[in-house]
Amino acid sequence: MFKEFCESLGEPVLPSDIASSMEEGLQVTQKIGYPVVLRPAFTLGGTGGGFADNEAEFLPLMKNALSLSPVSQVLIEKSIKGYKEIEYEVMRDSNDPVYRQKSA
Repeated sequence: MFKEFCESLGEPVLPSDIASSMEEGLQVTQKIGYPVVLRPAFTLGGTGGGFADNEAEFLPLMKNALSLSPVSQVLIEKSIKGYKEIEYEVMRDSNDPVYRQKSA
């Protein structure tokens, strides 16, 4: 839903897709290319996730991610590992002043 919202605003998003099997996962990697990051659905703290630079690294990670996801779904997205992430958060209180925090 968030990805679709960003796309509707014309914001760039990383290529990604959801896979529910090894075959689907391989199709996703063929479509978006390596490196990729795997994010199993409904696990806490990144459990079962990881980075793969090629098919040999992908296969065992995908098998593990599928087994750990209670719904057998894994989000596979293009990895931008190594880029610096900057996150902005905006909060308002009941009086409506805005507080901004930048973290890196």
